[in-house]
Amino acid sequence: MLTDTAIRKAKPVASPLKLTDGGGMYLLLKPDGGKYWRMNYRHGGKQKTLALGVYPLVTLADARQRREDARKLLANGIDPSAIRKEAKEAKRRGHRLRRHVREDRAGVDGVARGQGGRQQRPLRIRMAGGWSPTYSHTSASGPSQR
Repeated sequence: MLTDTAIRKAKPVASPLKLTDGGGMYLLLKPDGGKYWRMNYRHGGKQKTLALGVYPLVTLADARQRREDARKLLANGIDPSAIRKEAKEAKRRGHRLRRHVREDRAGVDGVARGQGGRQQRPLRIRMAGGWSPTYSHTSASGPSQR
């Protein structure tokens, strides 16, 4: 088992070095001085490595908690790296959604119109099957009639 003191005292060496903690988790010491938390595991008959964070931003206690969370997922037959990839993809889709909303609210000259009697384009949200019905920003009565 690692201790925080041992981690702080660990110095970089010529080649990468692993300081093990148990349960497949280790601290990878890089020659450039970087300290990275990793966890080796098997899922679907394949050896995989999960990145848990960078020391000291992720403490020993935090890394152990992340290891336990990953082990719970594995016990339920879920690949922790697949969960992380899905979350990353959902975040990317969210950014794309916000960009489409901004573009759709922009005026003809590309400048979004605001309050004060200026004309404002209706909000349309791009969904998986295409564009949603058009809703007016000025009334909450539902789809505008075009």
